[in-house]
Amino acid sequence: MPVYAVDFSKEPLSPLTAISPLDGRYWGRVNRMSNRFSEAAWMRARVHVEAEYLVASADEGVLRPLSGRERDFLGNLYKNFSLADATEIKKIERERAKRHDIKAIEYWMGDRFRGTSLEDLVPKIHLGLTSEDVDNIAIHYLLKLGIMEDYLPTAVGVVEGLRGIVTNNRSLVILGRTHGKRADTTSLGKEMAFFLERAGTAAGNVAYRAGNLGGKVSGPVGTYNPLKATYPGHDWMRFAGNLVEKFGLNPKYVTTQIASHDDVAGLFRDVAGVNDVMEDLSQNLWLYSALDLIYLAAGDRGISSIMAHKRNPEEFENAEGNLQTSSALLNFMASKLTKSRLQRDLSGSTVRRNYGVALGHAVLANQNVSEGLKLVRVDREAATADIKAHPEILGTNMQTILRAAGKEGAYESLQEMTRGKAVTEQQMERWAAELDVDEETRMRIGSLDVMDFGEAERVADMALDSSRKALNRIRKKIKQSV
Repeated sequence: MPVYAVDFSKEPLSPLTAISPLDGRYWGRVNRMSNRFSEAAWMRARVHVEAEYLVASADEGVLRPLSGRERDFLGNLYKNFSLADATEIKKIERERAKRHDIKAIEYWMGDRFRGTSLEDLVPKIHLGLTSEDVDNIAIHYLLKLGIMEDYLPTAVGVVEGLRGIVTNNRSLVILGRTHGKRADTTSLGKEMAFFLERAGTAAGNVAYRAGNLGGKVSGPVGTYNPLKATYPGHDWMRFAGNLVEKFGLNPKYVTTQIASHDDVAGLFRDVAGVNDVMEDLSQNLWLYSALDLIYLAAGDRGISSIMAHKRNPEEFENAEGNLQTSSALLNFMASKLTKSRLQRDLSGSTVRRNYGVALGHAVLANQNVSEGLKLVRVDREAATADIKAHPEILGTNMQTILRAAGKEGAYESLQEMTRGKAVTEQQMERWAAELDVDEETRMRIGSLDVMDFGEAERVADMALDSSRKALNRIRKKIKQSV
């Protein structure tokens, strides 16, 4: 075993020493997500919740009134929150708060209050709250923003890319395949319309679900007990609902120490559903590439280290791996987060810290799919040649016409002639000429063209219309939520 002189664990953390590829190799492509899912981002959002709790308490007469300058001070605590502030909170967590992250926020805010007109409110910071009252609002608020601002735009990018391919190839005839074997004619646009319809619907589900995440402020076991005991005349359930709604979340009143995570689980399952569509699309485009029906424009990606002639479908392969990684995490978290022993256990807390990891891989995958779609080129001559080399595919329509005309044994006759054999156009014509049928049926069979593709264009147009409506709904949700 080789002995290496340099210990990378002793080097400064950087994209080259990070363990996660999202924080390393792919950092430049997903770094915006650190505003939602990094520890510093969560600290900032927790300060935001604590500050708004104090403002709401003052507004409802629980605390003394706040001056305009004091309100500005509280707002600036989170609006101007910096990495230096996060570093200081981390130090407090380690040295004074006995490794409790929310308690460290409380102490940090108290330090900021000292020497100001807010010093008398130091004991009131986090008053009557449990950690989860702060955390669930902060994290769901950021999760909603992360979905709306970071994730959904990449899913929309795929839908838009598919719309372009469907529009440009709605009439491009290709040979469809079932079970991997040549089957019947379709159009490339219609086949991509299948994924377009699904992607638009699935992304719409995510937008709806993200817009309806919930939050709670109900105390240690969901009874509002400390607050009710301290201020018995106040309607704390109404107060909690108003505070939660300030963050664009739906109030949850029936809770334990935690609110149910069924809404987050549903959201993650919906994102995994989009992943499934993207994975299916990536695998199918890979197969079309393997069949030489499509290819990706040459560039600085997809090269082989030794075979200079190759342009690998790297974008779709990379997407597939990232989609599978994302879905594995999302489906695990969707199952895990819906369970908690009695009123609370911490086994889900560490799982939540991986929200950004699961969604980061999905974002990266969507980016790759979008890039791949922009580079897709179609070999139209190869598509036409493939169809014309296999006139036996006309047998599907022939036997259907014959059976509709009352001709028995049509399917069996064609099966005997074509199944597992190379058949020429002349053989098909000779077989049709020898049929004992009326003239109208003979003419209908004779008019069949191997390049016909039924209602493929109409189907493609339906998907274009439905996806346009889906995109409008998604964009409206994003605009409303951000």
